Amino acid sequence: MYLFSKKIKCSSCGKNFKGIKERNKEKYICSSYSNYGKCIRQVIEQNRIVYLVANHLEIDKVKTGVGTSGSKMTLRTKVEDYDQITLEQVMNSVKQINIDPINKTIEILYNDNTRTFVSDDQIYF
Repeated sequence: MYLFSKKIKCSSCGKNFKGIKERNKEKYICSSYSNYGKCIRQVIEQNRIVYLVANHLEIDKVKTGVGTSGSKMTLRTKVEDYDQITLEQVMNSVKQINIDPINKTIEILYNDNTRTFVSDDQIYF
């Protein structure tokens, strides 16, 4: 199941990314590259996007004081580590994802008008 279909845009050509199965993993690739070879090959695993969105939702919980009960927040390394965040919450919280294959950046725009920006494996909330 591709959670972010029609939400991921290529900043280079403006086309949507489409879901593909590669090496038994769900991934997304620029449809312009995949269909016509007219863009830059950029592939991103769905689990990486889910991880970024789940971290964003976890940080939002801490900021708003929901479910923290004084506990210290730690960024998780696997999606399975999030016991109270569902895939439906992850999918529904995302408005759009912009992927720039030239600068190798990912920008995730959320429905609450916040964003996550990733560049060279650095995460900015």
